[in-house]
Amino acid sequence: FRVNCIDYTTIKFINYLKKKNIDFEQFKYIPEFFKINNSQDIIKSDIFYKGNISVQNPTAGLAVKLVDPQKKDTIVDACAAPGGKSSYMAEIMNNNGNIIGLDVNKERLNLLNKTIKRLHISNIKTMHLDITEDKMPMTCKMLLDVPCSGTGVMSKRADIRWRRSIDDILEMHLLQRKMLWAAVNYIKPGGVIIYSTCSVEPEENWMVIDAFLKSHKNYFIENAIDYVPEEYVDENGAICIFPPDHNIDGGYAIRLKMDD
Repeated sequence: FRVNCIDYTTIKFINYLKKKNIDFEQFKYIPEFFKINNSQDIIKSDIFYKGNISVQNPTAGLAVKLVDPQKKDTIVDACAAPGGKSSYMAEIMNNNGNIIGLDVNKERLNLLNKTIKRLHISNIKTMHLDITEDKMPMTCKMLLDVPCSGTGVMSKRADIRWRRSIDDILEMHLLQRKMLWAAVNYIKPGGVIIYSTCSVEPEENWMVIDAFLKSHKNYFIENAIDYVPEEYVDENGAICIFPPDHNIDGGYAIRLKMDD
């Protein structure tokens, strides 16, 4: 769970959990994230209904730290629904600045709008757009959390191991390339793209980025070590999380900066 620090605090949440005799573990690098065993009781609680907390794994939080949202920023979240990362950015920004949350799927966009309402967020504007086909707003900062195979979250979705094939991975790879290649059309000089997945497959992560950098010489990697703990950063300067090693969801995120 993630505490919504706009109108709640980690101390209040800790006191709530202690009062209810609920065991918890606070994520040492991002204190607003908590691991709780009997999560269903929390999901049904008043504090969840009121928007004081959300369901989110620290891996997503680390990707948002790589975005480095600031209170004066305008950030485009190009694949925003159902809204976990967008809402966390809004909370960090304390409802200041602007977040433009885009998604190609109307039903998932409705989930984002419900999340915004529940969490009392006022700085996210949602739009139904497809980055590969529609004209997008220009920005200095874009989060591109692309569709992926989901192999980093198999602990939650055991069916993935039976439903994914190498053909699925390659199909995702091509879609991810198409989306990343389209994203550059909407980045202002000196701007950044934060590319992220919930996959542990190299075909969806470094292989996409390697091909991108070879064909876009005006982009370079800003090392994730400047934003997150070193233990989550690989030799290429990307966040690369492997569940057996890190004990959180698998995932990948990399910060790509355009020359001025």
